[in-house]
Amino acid sequence: MARPFLYKKLDAILKSNDIKETYALGSEVMYGIKKGTQWVTICRHDPYQISNKNSRKYARLFYATENVAHTQAQKLNDTFNTNEYHVVQI
Repeated sequence: MARPFLYKKLDAILKSNDIKETYALGSEVMYGIKKGTQWVTICRHDPYQISNKNSRKYARLFYATENVAHTQAQKLNDTFNTNEYHVVQI
């Protein structure tokens, strides 16, 4: 869930062909997920190419609150049956 009150709006633009503004948001502190020394990014892939859309979708795991980061790290540990995913303050 987005927490807009935790971020500071750094820049904004409304492109001529768009109905939504695009914001660059900043935070003094962020939390990320690591496995060992590697920062974690989730990739979902359609190996059978059933969908006509792009077969890969990436999600970067950086969060403004530590609690949300811990929840996601625990989900990864449960999914991959390990305890190696952990939260690091950036």
